[in-house]
Amino acid sequence: KATPKATPKAKPAEDGPTMAEAVEAATKLVSSNKTAEVKAALQAQGVRRVSELKDADQIAAFLDAVSTL
Repeated sequence: KATPKATPKAKPAEDGPTMAEAVEAATKLVSSNKTAEVKAALQAQGVRRVSELKDADQIAAFLDAVSTL
């Protein structure tokens, strides 16, 4: 009797950075007059707005880029 293979489950959002964290980081930086740096970090991900970041990898890359500002 064959046992059904377990289907891999999608990672829950809490396993990586969240959109809320990205929005919070961007908001803090923009309010600290670092708008150009935020825009550059977004552009590096191929987007114009934080809300356009598509997945945890893009969010993580954005947060890495702005974490040193």
